[in-house]
Amino acid sequence: MATTEPVSEERLKKIIDATRSALTPYVSKPEMLEKYLPKPPFGFLQMVIREVIEKSGYAEGLFTPDELNEKLKKEKEEKLDFLKKIINCVILTMRKNLAIKPMKVAAGLEPDKTNLFLRMLVECAKNKDKY
Repeated sequence: MATTEPVSEERLKKIIDATRSALTPYVSKPEMLEKYLPKPPFGFLQMVIREVIEKSGYAEGLFTPDELNEKLKKEKEEKLDFLKKIINCVILTMRKNLAIKPMKVAAGLEPDKTNLFLRMLVECAKNKDKY
């Protein structure tokens, strides 16, 4: 089984800076990006994904209002289903594979891959008419 080398702090900082820059036009509370991008919790991801969908129209209709409501408590399976939906949507839209595991995203692990996914989401949102 192949293991992934941990990302250096310096590299992760660059990844997070790029993600913050990409997400700022879509997120109503950009100060949250600084706090949560290093280890994004599920509620934060859900809020960011909801705001990208609302502001861009990309992936509109993919989720029910309850799925997008970060104030409603979600069980583990609901979190994983939510993440699987949006990750698969981005992968299908961009026609690129993304080596990301929803379980690790939900647990706040592999922030480098989660940040890459968020940038890919923004790319889809910016170019939704192109895809």
